[in-house]
Amino acid sequence: MQTQLGAPPIRFRAEELSQAWRSSGGDNPVGSLQGEWRDYKIFLAVYERVEGGMKVGAAQAAVAADKGVGVGIESIKKIWKRLKRDV
Repeated sequence: MQTQLGAPPIRFRAEELSQAWRSSGGDNPVGSLQGEWRDYKIFLAVYERVEGGMKVGAAQAAVAADKGVGVGIESIKKIWKRLKRDV
């Protein structure tokens, strides 16, 4: 991070970053944002399959089987149920 154009970068120690990212209650807003982003990507993957003609259960199972998702079918069902309300 730079304070001004051309200025040397500001370097933070791990303790300073941790304190800046966490409130006094111990919340982790960065982790929450990462989790929400993951959930939206999973929801979109299921949604695209459903729009393509798959049934919801089959689409959820297909997404759960995808390499790199790292979330089980039950979690995908919860994500689908929670985010489907917003669409």
